[in-house]
Formats: sequence, C-alpha cells, structure tokens
Amino acid sequence: MKASEYLIKSFMLEGVNHLFMVPGGHVDNVMAALEKFPDFQGIVAGHEGGAAMMADGYSKVSGKFGVALGIGGPGITNMMTGITTALSDQTPLFVITGDPAIALQGRGTFQDTSPSGFNANTFLDPVTNKHLSVYHADALESQVNLLCRNMLGMHRGPVQLSISSDVQKTEVECKPIKLPELLYHPRFLDHSAAQETGRYFKGSTKIAILAGAGSLHSDATDALVKFAETYEIPVATTLGGKSVFPENHRLSLGVFGWFGNPRAMETILSDDLEVLIVLGSHLNQMSTVKWSPKFLPKKALIINDIDAGSYFGNFRPDLFVLGDAKTYLENLIQSAEDNLEKSRAARKKWVDKITQINPNFYDTDDLTKDAVPLYPARVIKALRDVMPKNTILFSGEGATGFCASHYWTCYGPGQHFTQVKSMSPMGWSIAAAIGGKFAKPDVPVVSIIGDGSMLMHGLEIQTAARYNLPVIFVSMDNGAHGNPQLRARQVGKFETEFLNLPHHDWVKIAEGLGLVGIVVEKPEQLKPAFERALKLNKAVLIHIKVGNYSAPVKFPPV
Repeated sequence: MKASEYLIKSFMLEGVNHLFMVPGGHVDNVMAALEKFPDFQGIVAGHEGGAAMMADGYSKVSGKFGVALGIGGPGITNMMTGITTALSDQTPLFVITGDPAIALQGRGTFQDTSPSGFNANTFLDPVTNKHLSVYHADALESQVNLLCRNMLGMHRGPVQLSISSDVQKTEVECKPIKLPELLYHPRFLDHSAAQETGRYFKGSTKIAILAGAGSLHSDATDALVKFAETYEIPVATTLGGKSVFPENHRLSLGVFGWFGNPRAMETILSDDLEVLIVLGSHLNQMSTVKWSPKFLPKKALIINDIDAGSYFGNFRPDLFVLGDAKTYLENLIQSAEDNLEKSRAARKKWVDKITQINPNFYDTDDLTKDAVPLYPARVIKALRDVMPKNTILFSGEGATGFCASHYWTCYGPGQHFTQVKSMSPMGWSIAAAIGGKFAKPDVPVVSIIGDGSMLMHGLEIQTAARYNLPVIFVSMDNGAHGNPQLRARQVGKFETEFLNLPHHDWVKIAEGLGLVGIVVEKPEQLKPAFERALKLNKAVLIHIKVGNYSAPVKFPPV
C-alpha cells in the first residue's frame, strides 16, 4: 500500500468519504490514488480557499472531520482563510499539502515551498493546532495519528500534513487503526465543581441557560432538553450554538447576542435574572452584546466548558465547571432536584410571562411587508414556510445573513451554521454549504448569500452543478456592501455611495455554470420559487433583489 493510499484508507475508516481539493503537480500521487477507492470521492473545487471552506462545512455537518488537499505555496496561501475560519470555530480539519521530491527541495524547483525552499508551511503556525512534514514513509503512521489527536479531543481545530511527492508514492507496511470514539466526544467532568452548582440554585427562581457551540460539539441536545423540561429552565443559545435547542420549544428563548431574539435579550439582560449557566461559549463580543455589564446575573454566573482556557476573561465566573456539556447536564438532572423542584412552579410562571410579553422576533411587521425591493425578513419567512423541518441553513456573512439567522427557526441540532459569530469571511456560506451537502446528501441544504459574497466565492456554485449536487443558493442582492453601507449612512453621502455595487445578472451567470436560475422580483413569487427549487433536486440559484434595510439588531445601554 502506498502512503497516499494509507491516507485515504485512514479517512475512510473514520467514516470520512470525501476530500476537497485543487489539483497540482505536487499532489498528483494522492489524486491518482483516488481511482482505487470508488467509495471515496475527490471533489475538485474552483479555488483552494473554496476547498478548505467545503471541508469546513463537511466537518460541521458530518460530525467527523473534513479533509482538504492542495499544493504548498499558493495552495497554502489560498487555503489560509478557510483554515483560520476552522480554527476560530474549533472545527476539525485535516489539511494535506504536497511538496517536491525530497532530493529536489531547496534547489530552485518549481513551486518549492518546502522547509528547504520558501517554507510556506510556517504560514500555518498560528492557525493550526499542529503541522508536521513527512520525510520518510515509516513515520507516516505515527504522524497521522498524532495529527488526528491534535485535531480532535478537547482542543478541536485544523491540522496540516506536508508530504513530498516521492513519499506519497512510497510503499508503507502499516495499516490504519480506527481512532477512539472518545476523541470525537470526550466525556469527563469535575464532579466536585459540578456539585457546587446546587448551592447557587438554593432560593433561586429565575435561572436560565445560555448554550454555545460547545454544546453542539458535545452532542448535548437530548440532555439539554431533558434538564430544561425537568426543572422548567428557559434556554437561550449563542449564534454559534443556534439549533442545539429546538427553537419551537416552549422553553426556547432563541438567540442571545448580536441579531438575537427578543425573549433571549430581555431575559438575560434583565435585572431580575438570578443565575445564568453558560455551556460551551467563549463569551466573545458577539455573544455578550459588546460585553454588556447587564450580562451578569444578580446572584451567580456559572460557566461550563471542556477546556479551562477556552473562555475569555471578560467576565469572572462565580463557578467554573470543567467538563463536557452533555456530562454536566446529565449530572445536573440527577443532582439538582432538591434545589430546583421547589421553585419549578414559580419558574414556569416566570417563563410564561416572558413568552407573553416578548415576541419571537424584532420588527415582526417586516415578515409580511409587500415592499419592493423585498424585505429580507419576508424572504426568510417564505423560505422557512416551504423548506422541510430538517433543512440545514448556511447563513451568509453580510446584512442579509444577519436577518437570515434572526428569522430562521431551527427544529433540531446541526440545522444552522454561520460565520457571522467569528471570522466571517465573505463567500464562506457558498462553499461550506457544498461541503455540508456532500456530508448529508439526503437532507435539504440552503445557502443564504449576498451580492458581495457572490463576488468573493460565487463561482464555487459551479462545483455544485458539476457534481449534480442539489444545493439551493438564495442570493439576496441589495446592490451594496450591505452592512458597511448601513454604518456609512450614519457618516455621509460619499461614504454611502462609495459602497454601492452594480446589480449583475446572476441568473445568467448561474445558468452558464450549469445551474438552474430563478428570478424573484415580487413577494408573491417567493414561495413558488422555493417550492420549484426543492422539487427540481438540482443545483439552483434564486436571485432576489432586496432592499438594504437595517438588520434586526437591538443593543442595550452599555
């Protein structure tokens, strides 16, 4: 078995069956190895950046990890943004880059970016958990295993393997070994700290949970629902944790933070909240409304995370519980009865009052407005009305994406992914949706994008068409770099007009790339367009002209 074949067999053993790449001379041997594995598919992206983002989306949806392949040098520099995005999200990503044969390194060989040449691998130092170079086939097994352990576990994130073209085709004696399941979902808990939680519950009625992306990583939905229902605890999520708790549940408060929902905002920022339990969130700028001092509850802030160093020191917790969210919640279900059962009835009245006073969304009139250009909220409502409940939404990176995340309702875990919460590279949702669809081909996948994002990575829609992948791309064209222009309107006319974009005929472009193109110009055309796209079972781009209206953002006084 050749080294390149060993890599593919290792991935397949983990249930990973796709590799996202752009071909090049120094990875030819890996490409050639694909022929021997008909159940493992190599996907050629339009751009290495798109390949990395596809692998990111694949990782998020599959619950495993994504694999991206490219040459060193320009392959690495083009993948940098996608890799950095995975790091910011703690997404497992295995990046393979190719270098010239060892004997040719450092001698002026074409595209030599090995340590003996330009040494482009060092670019990845700050944005990977670990990167290694293979100079002998006998080291491959240990290095792949070491990288996988650094990619998964408590400190999830991207890793890189640099492998020269001659080592790729060298015979190896080792056989792949399946990774321990606990690497994907580490299960441990500081039980002494967990037991301390109960004393903060004593005499407290107004208790809420804020669930972050760590709760999704922990696969904690069932435990979270059970704990919430057992003791009538309302649950908000961060934007990164959106979908970990069903948003049609009577105890759901929706999203807290920028572009959050009224129930979550009013409850967590209330002067009356006594105890707030934060599960797996970094508590960054986006998820704390610019670190508002009103975020702190009256009695206790309790933070649970699998990594003691993962939360930022913007708020000092009254109690930190080290461990994964699912194990912590299962512990609370068993141990919190004495302290929570007595206040259960009073808490239910409190939650019922929250629901009666606060709507699900801000600016609810926007959901039904007949204005042209269309309101983004009207678009998202029509989309949600048509699409099946298990639809996975990749929400875009601009003003339209903010609205999408606000108005979209999730019914189960892993149904919403966005980059607005962290790095937010424009065009990510296009490529990531393609990777997500490869991970779950039987589940509807929609990508919400703006015209600015289309200019960044819009041509990756051709990858979906080329592989006959039925992703629905909803392009909401507001004729501007939307969010910067919303800010510019507060400054002056020059700044506002400077950020205008021309309206391109994206339907013609999409059709030229092999997609089905649909134009929507009026509100009554929305549902028929979405219904048609769903029935076609093909790659579809729906082009909608929307107004650059203000996003549903409410900030408390700071």
